[in-house]
Amino acid sequence: MPAARPGPVRHDAFRTHHTTLLSRKAAIMTSTASVLTAEQDGVLRAIVIEVLELEPEELTDTSSFIDDHDADSLLAIEILARIEKDLGVTIPQDDLTEMTNLDGVRAVVSRSLKETRDV
Repeated sequence: MPAARPGPVRHDAFRTHHTTLLSRKAAIMTSTASVLTAEQDGVLRAIVIEVLELEPEELTDTSSFIDDHDADSLLAIEILARIEKDLGVTIPQDDLTEMTNLDGVRAVVSRSLKETRDV
């Protein structure tokens, strides 16, 4: 006798899972935003624009530094160094892998600022 085949994927279950993921992402983004001041966010944006030699309108929150703006590892290290200098935070080089776009930079810097405040 053949094994029973699973039933069709329930769209309600998928929708619930998707909604949960979106809620978690929104919570993360909210907690990230609450750590950075508007001034700090502006500094981050200005650093990335300057180092990558972009026009302000070219940089979006999710545009890939590598794929969309032709960045390389040296430019990533320069972004990291400028952020450390201008914002007075210490960011481990291991965190560079998360800094693939402006949202990633915000998350890493927010975490570093939070860790600094918690110490």
